[in-house]
Amino acid sequence: MKAIPALLLLCAISALPSRAQDLVPPATPEPSPASIPTAPPPPGPAPSPAPAAPEQTPAATANAAPTPSIFQMYAPYLVIIEGDKGAGSGFLAAYEGGLYVFTNTHVLSGNSKFSVRLLKGTPITTNGLSVADAYDISALPQTTVTTGGVEILKDIDKNVAIGDDVVVLGNSLGAAVVTEITGKVTGIGPELVEVDAKFVAGNSGSPIIHVKTGKAIAIATFTMIRKMENFGKDSQFNSVERRFGYRLDNISGWRNMTWPAFTREAAVVNAIAKRTEDIWNLAADISEHNAIKEWGTHTQRGNSIAGMVTDYKKIITAPNLGQSGATDAKRKLLFWISREVKKDFPVQNVASFSAYSKKLIEEQKEHRDVLAKFFEQLEATIK
Repeated sequence: MKAIPALLLLCAISALPSRAQDLVPPATPEPSPASIPTAPPPPGPAPSPAPAAPEQTPAATANAAPTPSIFQMYAPYLVIIEGDKGAGSGFLAAYEGGLYVFTNTHVLSGNSKFSVRLLKGTPITTNGLSVADAYDISALPQTTVTTGGVEILKDIDKNVAIGDDVVVLGNSLGAAVVTEITGKVTGIGPELVEVDAKFVAGNSGSPIIHVKTGKAIAIATFTMIRKMENFGKDSQFNSVERRFGYRLDNISGWRNMTWPAFTREAAVVNAIAKRTEDIWNLAADISEHNAIKEWGTHTQRGNSIAGMVTDYKKIITAPNLGQSGATDAKRKLLFWISREVKKDFPVQNVASFSAYSKKLIEEQKEHRDVLAKFFEQLEATIK
């Protein structure tokens, strides 16, 4: 049957704190540089130069400090973002006359409160939030660090090529330990740079550093591509990891948002994405096993879908059910799942949302359309 194109399921967005003072601890003085690996000692003095060339100074060259690594250059400006629901990465960067904390918007979401700190532990005091209108990028004005920052490379199309080396610095797996992950540029698009550096979810919000120039070209965004091929009994649900970064050189616009407004918008998108994920996992389980076998092991219980599945399992395992009873139970389950697939749309007040949130909602709608067709054709096979 006809293959269904891959659909991008981006990380969910949910609530932020409603008060700025919930964000981070009080302001502190400008921190000393964060701890970095000790550089190796310079080599010893070189032999004396030949008399014929007294102007040469090889000793000075030999004693010159080695070129710092990417990590050493930017460790003082990397930040760890920790919330009550998750953790991620970020970095300080100079941008349009200010020094901001940059991260993914989805890193900030999902938490009722969170804190931002340097690697050394110094808290960063932020005051406000600016969200890129069409990208998964947020910038937080801060008052703790006043100089330095990660440099952002301009005009990526001219200065970056496929195959160029990159380094991703960030809070791998949310463990509050910064890692240095190497790779290469594998694709350049108008909004995204794709790399093969094997970063993971905790690296979301990290800078992707272009080794040749030593500057940041994008913000790392861990992404799972979910796709379904064919329909009915031959349906195949697959997931493929791809790693992108949102470009920093061509952000078209920013929205200054209050915490309550951001919270409301993020909560709507998160709820839609969570329902889609639950239904998608349920469909994949049914497709693979022709039964609901593993669904409860990889999704939270307690929501409406979990209740339907629990009721169905009780009915289907009842003694003396019979073929007719089993068929009725399956049809009832599929009827209720089809209702869940249609929920959330159309989204209320979506006109006031950011372009990025609108794009996420559109992608969720595409997933729901695929799922609706899957369950419709599955119902047609029940006899």
